[in-house]
Amino acid sequence: MQIDHFIPQRRWNTERSNDINNLMPSCRSCNHYKRAHSLETFRRYIFEIPKKLKENYIYKIGLIYGNVIENEHPIKFYYEECEKKKHHDFSRVKKDC
Repeated sequence: MQIDHFIPQRRWNTERSNDINNLMPSCRSCNHYKRAHSLETFRRYIFEIPKKLKENYIYKIGLIYGNVIENEHPIKFYYEECEKKKHHDFSRVKKDC
């Protein structure tokens, strides 16, 4: 895991970009490929990958012969899952009190 900037450093001055509220966990490959994009731009980029692959002849052959299976699903990042679990756990504790 690495630390990524929610709002890319290029869009803020360097002091504010490292504020704790602008940091989030990210795997190394996502952090690398996200670069200076916003999170939503990066999400769209990932979602569009299957469409770009369809232009490749070998990919088309893989689809025809069943070696490649497409699976479209919403793109959820690690920190979003953590927030969901955190919110869920907090809700459960609150009801028990």
